[in-house]
Amino acid sequence: MPAPLFTKFFMRIFYICYDDLGAPAAWTTHVREITENLEKLGHNVTLFAPNIANRQYKTTVATLFLPLINIKIIREYSYYFFLFCALIYSHCRRKTDLLYVREMAISLAPAIFSKLFKVPCVVEVNGIISGDFAGLKELSWKLFMYGAFQKFNTITADAIIVPAKGIKDLLVKSYGIAQNKIIHIENGANIGKFYPINKDECKHKLNLPRDSRHIVFIGRFYPHHGILEFLIIFKFILKTIDNVKLVLVGDGYLRKKAEKRAVELGIADSVIFQGETPHSLTPLFINAADICLAFLTGGNRYLLNPIKLHEYWACSKPVVTNNNTAISELAKETGAGIVIDLNKPEQSAQTIIDGLNNASQLEQTGKNGLKFVRENRTWRKTAENIEKVCANLINRRK
Repeated sequence: MPAPLFTKFFMRIFYICYDDLGAPAAWTTHVREITENLEKLGHNVTLFAPNIANRQYKTTVATLFLPLINIKIIREYSYYFFLFCALIYSHCRRKTDLLYVREMAISLAPAIFSKLFKVPCVVEVNGIISGDFAGLKELSWKLFMYGAFQKFNTITADAIIVPAKGIKDLLVKSYGIAQNKIIHIENGANIGKFYPINKDECKHKLNLPRDSRHIVFIGRFYPHHGILEFLIIFKFILKTIDNVKLVLVGDGYLRKKAEKRAVELGIADSVIFQGETPHSLTPLFINAADICLAFLTGGNRYLLNPIKLHEYWACSKPVVTNNNTAISELAKETGAGIVIDLNKPEQSAQTIIDGLNNASQLEQTGKNGLKFVRENRTWRKTAENIEKVCANLINRRK
C-alpha cells in the first residue's frame, strides 16, 4: 500500500511529557530538539511538563509547567490530574490539532482527552522500562503496572513513533499492534552544538590531563550500557597503555557499584567519575576524547539507538560498541565504529589498543560518522519526519 501523500500545513500541537527538564539528560535534549524544530518548521507547539525545574529549562516554545503535590505517594498522579485539567482548559481556549505524547509510565490523561475531544494522538515510545531496571526484583510489581499502561496507551494511540526498529518489533509481538501504525523515526544530533573542536583546547577547558588519551562515556549508569563490563576491559588496556583515562560523564543507580568495581580492579586512579554535568559541556567532553563508548546489552540490544551515538559522530569521534546490537550494525554500515565483544575482555582490549595506535584509521572512522550524521541524522530531519506523521493523521480526520 503506497504511503499517503504529505501536504504541509500549519498545525497546533500539544506536546506532553513527564520529565525533569532541568536534568542534563537525554530526555531533556530530546524534548527540546523536537519541540523547537517543529516550531521552526512553522507549527504552534505548546509544551506541557511538570513544574520540577522550570527556571533551569530555557526554550523558545510556549511551556506550561504544571504543579505537583509534593507528597511522594501521589506526586506523579497529581501531575496527571492537573495535566488533564490543563489540556481541557487550553483546548477550549484554542483548539489543538494533535496530541504528541512522550510516553509516560502510568498516565491515562492524554488517551482519555484524545477520545473525548476527538483529537488525534501520537505516542512516542523510546524504550522498554524493564530493560532500564533489569535485575531489580523490588521493582517487579511496578514493571507489571507500567506494562499494562503501555499496552493501553499504545493500543489507543492513533500512531506510535519509535527511534529503533527493535522497539517496533517488540510492540507488534507483545501487544498485537498493526505494523503500519508504528513509525520508525531515528533520533538526531544538533550539528549547531555538536561539531569537531580542537582536542587540546577541550582538555584545557575541562582540566583533563593533556598528556593522556581519553576514552569517554556519556550517559546513565544503567545495566544495558555495559559500563561494569567495560571496566574489566579497561584494566587490560592499562596493562599496555598507561597514559589513558576513562572518563564517565553522567549518573545513575549503578554508579556506586561502578566506583566500587574500579577500586576492586585497581584502576580507580585511571577512571574519572565526572558525574552529571550541564549539557553545554557535553560537546567539550566528547571532543576531548580519542574514542567514545556506546554499548547495549541484554534485552536492549536492538531496542535503543541512543542520542549520544549521533552526538559522538557529529563531533567526528570513532565509537566503540559491542557486537550484535543496533549500534554495531550501524557502525559496520557506516564504517564509523570499532566493534568488540564485552564477554571477551582481553581480546576486546587488544582491538581498542590497536585502534588507539592507528591514528590515521581512527581519524577516518570518526570522519565517516561525521558524514553520516550530517547527511542523515540531524534533529531537523527527525522533526520533518514527525511532521509528516502528524499531518497525515490530521488529514485522515478531516
